Amino acid sequence: MNSSEYRKRRIVAIALPLLLVSVLAHAGRELQQQDRQTVDVQGQKLIVVTNTRGKTIVVGEPGSRKVDIVAFKLVQAKNAEAARRLMEQVRFDVEVDDDKIAVISRLPETYEGDRSIWSVVKGGGGARIDFTIEVPRQLDVQTITTSGDVRVTNIDGVARINATSGDVLLRDIGGGSAIDLTSGGIEASEIGGDLRIAASSGDAEVRRVKGLLSVATTSGNVRAYEVGGDANVQLITGDLELNGCLGNVVFTTSSGNGRIAGVRGGVNATSSSGNLDVAILPVGEKEFYLSTSSGNVLVQFLPERNYGFLLDVNTCTGAIHGDMELTQLDQISRRKLKGVVGNGKSRVVIETSSGDVSIVERKNKPDKEN
Repeated sequence: MNSSEYRKRRIVAIALPLLLVSVLAHAGRELQQQDRQTVDVQGQKLIVVTNTRGKTIVVGEPGSRKVDIVAFKLVQAKNAEAARRLMEQVRFDVEVDDDKIAVISRLPETYEGDRSIWSVVKGGGGARIDFTIEVPRQLDVQTITTSGDVRVTNIDGVARINATSGDVLLRDIGGGSAIDLTSGGIEASEIGGDLRIAASSGDAEVRRVKGLLSVATTSGNVRAYEVGGDANVQLITGDLELNGCLGNVVFTTSSGNGRIAGVRGGVNATSSSGNLDVAILPVGEKEFYLSTSSGNVLVQFLPERNYGFLLDVNTCTGAIHGDMELTQLDQISRRKLKGVVGNGKSRVVIETSSGDVSIVERKNKPDKEN
């Protein structure tokens, strides 16, 4: 056998299993069905949507007095008859009481064909419901989901999201919001109150929060812009990029970097392993505390009118760099520096175990500053 014939036989041998999988996959059956239900709102303040598998979309409609539920049901099974029987078990219930309207998906826990090659190729087969629900804007919204993306937009009330797996999007929420998520990404913007995020794994991006921002994640990066209140970000593993905050900032991470700018209040930032890059506005009596165990610290200060701070720097094995004019020097060495910049009303304390420290005057303001 020559080399050309060998290559052809090898290609055929590899292609045959792929062809077999493709044929088996198409031997399965997918069945779709759309149901719709409308509920009049008669004094209820809250809608609660519980969905085990599938997307959940809730949209506020101005002037509406109804909850309009569209449920897209999808099942996958080993053959058409199995798909039909499975679809008969897929439904949702609507429960109404004086205080709330509850929408609950009802999916079978077991189904035919989930041990077949079809279920492997098609990601488990089975059943799901994708909800699109239009609600009056004034309602509060709560979602409880296990597997599937969640999107809540255009409501004047409060949004509370509890999800196990899937991405979460909140936009144009008039009240406060809370997100509890095990695995998935988060996007939140135009939040009219406080925003609290608790997540195990996934990145978060937040824009334009009117009140307090509180974030606690185990693994993931956080980007936050234009926070109207205080910001408290606690990470185990992950970086923070924060630009624009009218209040005070508290940031802690075990492993990650922090870039903080456009803050009108004080900053307390700590990283066990990572660098800190912080732009401060030392006007008035503000506190800035920056600490790293293994990482560099860069402080950029804006020399606005009546600015100034008492500077206290300590590093065990790093170097100290600066280009500012210091007065009332108390300590100065390669590892320690203490003195006054400007009027000295604010206080800047920097501590590193292993890392360099740089303090420089920022010539121009950050791109986004409230």
